[in-house]
Amino acid sequence: MYSAVCFKAIVCLTHFLRWVVKGVSMGVFWLLMIVIFAAAEIFTYQLVSVWFAGGAVGALIAYIAGGNLTVQWIVFVVVSIVFLVASRPLARKLKRKTPERTNADGLVGKTARITERVDNINGSGQAVIGGIAWTVRSADGETIEPEEQVVIEKIEGVKLIVRK
Repeated sequence: MYSAVCFKAIVCLTHFLRWVVKGVSMGVFWLLMIVIFAAAEIFTYQLVSVWFAGGAVGALIAYIAGGNLTVQWIVFVVVSIVFLVASRPLARKLKRKTPERTNADGLVGKTARITERVDNINGSGQAVIGGIAWTVRSADGETIEPEEQVVIEKIEGVKLIVRK
């Protein structure tokens, strides 16, 4: 039932669009749809309309082959769905953006020796770990004196965020 209602809505939409572009053949209509969907994809970078551009190509081929309006819309919907299902793994891969881990990430959880007083208000603080000096900030805003040992909680840019 739902698919029949959707199909009727699509056919009504087609008739409306043909009324809007009076006198334009469905071949020109499908070419316009290809251009519109492709342009939308180019400007959004979100894999939003590329499936419909593929469906419009399929519908254009159906039009050239002599298919009637119903066949063209069926081809459009089916090809769009096939493209959607086929490109889903690619879309997931592109969407999944995990931050690149670096060697510095291995410092989290280790201890460091404070060499310069850590004061978040004045923007001062330095620690040495593995023979390398790092700018340090306190995770809880507490002032930390030189020679104290701290635990590295995280790294923000080039700063170690530490806690006593």
